[in-house]
Amino acid sequence: WQLEFATASVVLYNDEDGDGIDEGDLLADPHKVEVSGVAQFVTGDTFHVPPGTNISFRLRRSGVVGPWQATQFAAGDYVWQLEFATVSVVLYNDEDGDGIDEGDLLADPHKVEVSGVAQFVTGDTFHVPPGANISFRLRRGGVVGSWQATQFAAGDTSWQLEFATVSVVLYNDEAGDGIDQADLLADPHKVEVSGVAQFVTGDTFHVPPGTNISFRLRRGGVVGPWQQRQFDVGDTTWGLEFATVHMGLCESNPIFEVEVSGVGTFSNGDVMHVPPNTNISFRLLRGTGVGAWDTTQFSAGDTTWDIIDDCTNISSIEIIKEASTNWIDTPAGGDVTFTFTINNLSASDAVTIDSLTDSVFDDLNGQGDCACPQTIAAGDPYSCSMTIYVGRNLPHGHTNTVTASGTDDDGIPVSASDEVYIDIGD
Repeated sequence: WQLEFATASVVLYNDEDGDGIDEGDLLADPHKVEVSGVAQFVTGDTFHVPPGTNISFRLRRSGVVGPWQATQFAAGDYVWQLEFATVSVVLYNDEDGDGIDEGDLLADPHKVEVSGVAQFVTGDTFHVPPGANISFRLRRGGVVGSWQATQFAAGDTSWQLEFATVSVVLYNDEAGDGIDQADLLADPHKVEVSGVAQFVTGDTFHVPPGTNISFRLRRGGVVGPWQQRQFDVGDTTWGLEFATVHMGLCESNPIFEVEVSGVGTFSNGDVMHVPPNTNISFRLLRGTGVGAWDTTQFSAGDTTWDIIDDCTNISSIEIIKEASTNWIDTPAGGDVTFTFTINNLSASDAVTIDSLTDSVFDDLNGQGDCACPQTIAAGDPYSCSMTIYVGRNLPHGHTNTVTASGTDDDGIPVSASDEVYIDIGD
């Protein structure tokens, strides 16, 4: 009793040019045919089944599984050819809306990820079971698009996937009429896209459409807050406005400058562009004097930064040193009372005296009723005194100098000195 099983050699293939199986069998292990109730087979496996029997099968590519189908084999059959859908991946941008003329996105960061299979770039060939629902998403570096679904049929040859493409424009708009002012082409002005790169005006930026991207504006070491944005296919321009302000630094006193941390030093009338709504650190400079660090913010549309609002009465002080006597002639010397009066000559700014020193008597803080620090309101004086012994052993003419030092309420240093002469008798 001889009973013949139908016998077929499995051939899994792709046929991009439609002429049969010339393109090469799919020998790689992920490409399989699964026969229900039997096993999974790859190209080259031999498959034996009862002839004339309905068998259920489906094609598999790693985690992508095609729909169940049915077939029969007769005794004498010897080959089982199963075609995978085969497509060449094309990732592209289309800024002018005429197709894919702008050039495929060949750079490695631009990819399509197929769930359960792999990530592919332009030029890769992708084989899947025809009619299978596949899940995919576009990727650009660390920016990942949302999951989508598609199907391919046997005979499909191309898989075209368009990235959203925008040209970056970093600009200032002092007149409030759009972007008429010159674009900010200088390298320090950048937009940083999280997970991708930093871009300047004129750069072209490709991202998966419909994806939330995180970005922030940068000007040198000044970095704006993180924000979010989406782009759709067909978007062409990404306009990002920097806050633009003109420096108001007291035109009648050009010795004043402002130093913005991470950006640079500016004089009266200079223009500064910074990310809007960003905390910037700055300090005033007056010659060799350096003010304290402070912070401020600007919004898009701001035009002026009046840093010093009192140009006619720049902060200054004077100190007057007086002695109760200018003559010591007793053999044993004698006590002298010194009085120190500091006048704040500013019309609007308070000053804080941090140091009061004497060339002979050193630090005066705590001597007599003198105390530092001492804040003096605009136009007001501060006075203190001390009594100290002056001996006959000093040289015939005795001069000592007192110096008061501090800052005004803008952090700008102020200082003044005065001296007194005491004649020592023989």
